[in-house]
Amino acid sequence: MLPISYRGRRGCAVLLSLVACLAGPAGSLAAFAPAATPDGALAWSQGQEPMPIIDEIVLTGAGDREAAIRAALSLRVGDVYSPERWRRDVDFLWLRLRVRLETIRMDEPVDGHTTFYIDCAVLEAFRRVLFLGHDEDDLSREELLLATGLTGAQPIDRAAIPRIRADVVQAFQRKGFFFVEVSSEVREGADEVAFLIQQGAKVRVGRVDFTGNQVIPADAFVGTDLEGTVESGDGWFIFPGTPFTDETMQGDKIAIEKLYHEYGYLEAVATPGEPEFYRDNSRVRLTYQIEEGPLFTVGAVDVLPMTGDGELQYPRDEVLALLELETGQPLERTRLERDAAALRRYYGDRGHTTAPRGIQGDRSFFTMQTERILGEGNRYDVIYRIHEGSAKRIRDILISGNTYTQDRVIRREISLEPGDLANMAEAAISHRRLLGTSYFLDEQTRQPFVDYRFMPTEDPNLVDLHFQVSEGRGTGNILFGGGLSSNNGPFVSVNLQKSNFDITDVPSSWGGAFSEIIGGEAFTGGGQTLRLFLAPGSQFSTYRLSFFEPDLLGEHINRLGFRTDLYKTFRFLRTHDEDRSGGSINLSRRFGRDFSLFAGPRYEKVGLSDIDPAAPPGIGLDNEFTLWRQSLAIGANWSTIKDRFSPVDSSKLRLELRQNGGFLGGDLEFPEADLSFGKYIGLWDDALGRAWTLAFEGRARKAWTSAGESVPYTERYWTGGTNTVRGFDYRGIGRTPGGFAIGGEAAINASMELRFPIMSARIREEISEFQWVRGAFFLDAGTFGSDFGDLDPVRVGAGVGVRIRLPMMPQFPIALDFGWPLSSEEFDDERVFTLNFGEF
Repeated sequence: MLPISYRGRRGCAVLLSLVACLAGPAGSLAAFAPAATPDGALAWSQGQEPMPIIDEIVLTGAGDREAAIRAALSLRVGDVYSPERWRRDVDFLWLRLRVRLETIRMDEPVDGHTTFYIDCAVLEAFRRVLFLGHDEDDLSREELLLATGLTGAQPIDRAAIPRIRADVVQAFQRKGFFFVEVSSEVREGADEVAFLIQQGAKVRVGRVDFTGNQVIPADAFVGTDLEGTVESGDGWFIFPGTPFTDETMQGDKIAIEKLYHEYGYLEAVATPGEPEFYRDNSRVRLTYQIEEGPLFTVGAVDVLPMTGDGELQYPRDEVLALLELETGQPLERTRLERDAAALRRYYGDRGHTTAPRGIQGDRSFFTMQTERILGEGNRYDVIYRIHEGSAKRIRDILISGNTYTQDRVIRREISLEPGDLANMAEAAISHRRLLGTSYFLDEQTRQPFVDYRFMPTEDPNLVDLHFQVSEGRGTGNILFGGGLSSNNGPFVSVNLQKSNFDITDVPSSWGGAFSEIIGGEAFTGGGQTLRLFLAPGSQFSTYRLSFFEPDLLGEHINRLGFRTDLYKTFRFLRTHDEDRSGGSINLSRRFGRDFSLFAGPRYEKVGLSDIDPAAPPGIGLDNEFTLWRQSLAIGANWSTIKDRFSPVDSSKLRLELRQNGGFLGGDLEFPEADLSFGKYIGLWDDALGRAWTLAFEGRARKAWTSAGESVPYTERYWTGGTNTVRGFDYRGIGRTPGGFAIGGEAAINASMELRFPIMSARIREEISEFQWVRGAFFLDAGTFGSDFGDLDPVRVGAGVGVRIRLPMMPQFPIALDFGWPLSSEEFDDERVFTLNFGEF
């Protein structure tokens, strides 16, 4: 600070010391800067004397800058001295005019008046800074000012020029201009400094090589590899590599070593080689020499109470049985975390919750530490130290952050209620359900965001369960896709979907309706779904508008759902064309998470046209027709499947009963039933933990008609092709000599598959292998007829199939099946290969 004293009545001046301090942060402009609070003012501010009035300000050492300095001072002759204003003056003179105040003298106040004597040191400074010669699309003037710590109106002193030049070089190198050159030019007459920039070409990583690696591959199509681990990338196809900077290789080194350490190679070292520049210094080849070192393994494994705690509340053998870590296994971080998670789940299922972030020292919560103790050789003993805390129950469920989404929409995904045991596993499942709705996004990162925690209350045996959500801008999306199916041919699709829709949340005004809808402020928050799906194809086209309300009466889990659909489909076959248009309403009642009942009417207009003239009489293709089909369906659905790509130890069962016509009216009158099932049995896991599964699936369909009547051709059941009997074409079973499908009023098909892993990869942070290619040996059987007692001979097909799920396109699974008929009849249309890519 700038201390000030005053001299006695005999005129003896008291010198005030000026304390200069370093400029501080590296981005500051000068080597030294003054401080600014007078000591004499401190006495006045304590009320010992009133603040004096300034009669005169005497400047020395200002030279030709005196007028500018006086103009810059906020304290003027006639003002009452103010320490705050003086402090601002000192800072302003230094930062803007480059004037340093060396000493200040002040007369002893007489009748409350005084004179200021200020000795100045004016540094050589330049009024303006210029950046010339570079492309402002790469770094603008504003970005360079920010990088150098300057402002546009700030004078630049000569001593700061080298530091500014170095900051400019660093700013360009961070953008990838590794060979940038910067020089400075002082223009005395113009009172400015120009920094002349030759930025050169941007250097991008063109190739990354690794040597010495045996355990982790340099490049893998799926799974963990070194190229996907390092921060630098050499680009792909039309995409350029990452810019090369001073920090690139050091960042890569840290990333490689961290990856090896996670897999148990605790002494692994990555050494960067000299970068090799080529293509006129626009590309660089990076090389990393890897010394993997020994693999560290697990020694003894134990679970013990924290030091000072008593015995564990639960049987120690029961707790130890939770651990999958075994002696001799690699000391991988994910293995340790898996067992730690198992212990947390065990205690969490019993109400022993962990403390929320920011809460420390509350011993009523569960805590755990993992100790690693180096033993003989390269083995570490692993000890999980546990403080169990007390079992807790839920006092209340709290929800925050939902500006638009209704509270009940969130609560129906939360399976815990006040009074329940504070089950952490159930809270985590509720958390995943909320994430799965895709309603909640972080506004900044645009990533799904739902957080939850158990909060302490004044009662140590009770906690509040707090869910925090973040609502991003809008929950609507447009998806473009397509696919190829052996049954339906190629197609493209456009899916416009508004999730978290609320049909009652109309805009506040029609003038601002568009912006409110786009911004997610209108028609948002009710948990409903509105979907428009358009999928034109060469053999099959479908167009559908649907609305779904999953909780019509606000009943939480055992809720009543409502769904309505409008649709239009076209099927273009070699023998004829079919088109359907209609609508349906469906009510469903859920009982728990796996079982539901449903019922609802459907109204359809069905047309058959463009019949092949060669169609034989009597099979239903005698005349073109248009008819109305009005029906009512009731049914039940049960499913415990969690992973559709590889279901294990799960089942599904669905029954639908439909009455066509009768009291409903329409041109058709017959009842029908549709029963389907699936049972998936896990046989064993291979050495990589991948499941071999035996799958049984089947379906039976039946329509009942009056004597002498038959089901119209368009409503019959067909077999052959994907999802029925592979080895035969779509509708390929039971054809006439001319190749016309007959179909039936009863149909049955079943399939048995041995499903097994083919290709998988280790994904970082995961214990289980990511299975992206699975195979299956299958045996299919099916037939049709006028009744279950009057069926055609059973056709049988067998073969092998491949299922592909790419990580970058999980919504487009690929199914390849090679099937051969084992039992067929004359005129059946056989097909060895079937393909499905994408799905409707």
